[in-house]
Amino acid sequence: MIEALKAVLDGRLRHDDYGDVRLQKVAAFAALARQGAANAGMLGQLGITPQDMPTSTLADYLAALGRVPGLANGAQLRAAGEAVLKTRLNYEGTRIDLVDKGNVPWWLMASGDESVLKALVATLGRPAFQGEGPKMMVGAALRQQRGHWDTTTANAWGVIAARKFEGVYPAAEVAGVTTATLGMQTVTRAWPLPDPQRNLLFALPRVQTPLALSQAGGAGPWASVQVKAAVPLTQTLNAGYKLTRKVEMVQAKTKGVLTRGDVLKVTLTVEASADRNWVVISDPVPAGATVIGSLGGQSQMLAEGTGGGGASYVERGRDAWRGYFAWMPRGTHTVSYAMRLNAAGRLQLPPSRVEAMYSPEIRAAVPNQPMVVAQR
Repeated sequence: MIEALKAVLDGRLRHDDYGDVRLQKVAAFAALARQGAANAGMLGQLGITPQDMPTSTLADYLAALGRVPGLANGAQLRAAGEAVLKTRLNYEGTRIDLVDKGNVPWWLMASGDESVLKALVATLGRPAFQGEGPKMMVGAALRQQRGHWDTTTANAWGVIAARKFEGVYPAAEVAGVTTATLGMQTVTRAWPLPDPQRNLLFALPRVQTPLALSQAGGAGPWASVQVKAAVPLTQTLNAGYKLTRKVEMVQAKTKGVLTRGDVLKVTLTVEASADRNWVVISDPVPAGATVIGSLGGQSQMLAEGTGGGGASYVERGRDAWRGYFAWMPRGTHTVSYAMRLNAAGRLQLPPSRVEAMYSPEIRAAVPNQPMVVAQR
């Protein structure tokens, strides 16, 4: 088998029908390195740079570099590959995504979850990823659905990743006393603690104030910090998504003035940084307004040129228009709808939002100005 893998590297054994031959060569090189049968000369037979490797292949390449004896520039090659890998990791909240998820070589039994787990295995304990291990492990664990990752090979790599993580970060029972201080507020907890008491709540100070965490007597816990404030949104919020909103007149009684009976077209544009499932776009509707749908006649003509933009289903409610996407790939997406104004007055509107439903920290929001609608 080792000789056959060497034949793959030097081109004597080829299977062009199974995708990019270069990726097969990297896989063969990684397998040889794990068996101690790789040498520095094999690098010249790969014919591919780290920038062109999918993340799953890049992880194999990085792991293999550490097992090649006599590799004079191994440290430089490893540093260059790790720099490329860092650009592939996309953190929003606690979940980890890959920016090249659409480039997964499925014909090599690779998947998105497997790519993340192999990247974790290849970088645990590396100086360039100091402190990244726990963050990557939590992010990889949150990719599970119903207690497992997406493929059998991903679950196998998950076992390897968990065992290696345990070796780099040995488990220890939380003990001792944890103290948290925010301004003049101090909270102290002695471990072990039941779940409800593990959350420490502070009133948000009026000015920027440092949060200090300290541990005495025993192994301390991991800490996750969140800030929540019930204040009006005054500027665009982008956290994994970018959202823009445009309003155009479709039918107006008086140019430049909003009047009861006018019809508006709202266009929402979302820029997604990574592929995600179940994403919702929610846009508020002014009080009394009607979202125009497939009602036939004039309403159908007014709604021409609007649509859900690939939404799995759409809600046309009295308070908001919402589009739900079972799958929203990385890139730019546009949706639009039409509405008729039926009430006069100064109408307040909450922000427009886009959100990953199962990772709500991945979101974007745009504040909306009040609408002034005149009587006929």
